[in-house]
Amino acid sequence: MRLIKWFGSVLEDQNGHASSKRFVLFICLFFYYLLLKGSLEGKVINEDILFTTGALILFCVGAVTSEFLMKMYQDRNDITKSTTTKSETTTDSKQSNP
Repeated sequence: MRLIKWFGSVLEDQNGHASSKRFVLFICLFFYYLLLKGSLEGKVINEDILFTTGALILFCVGAVTSEFLMKMYQDRNDITKSTTTKSETTTDSKQSNP
């Protein structure tokens, strides 16, 4: 049961919702693994499939990373705004009470 919960959490985005980008990323990583394994066994691999899978992996990694960084940036701005609002409120209350 813990394994299923862990696997489900791996596929969630920063907001706790299911992330199709991460799902596609894991599928492409699996295909890439199969292609490389076949290549090491001496099978002929179509270069178009290899490059397309690699490009999809890079795209998904970029999309997931930008999603992560955007969430961090928004959280940082929210903290800065709340800190600024608290300090303005404290300054305003000190000025109004002589």
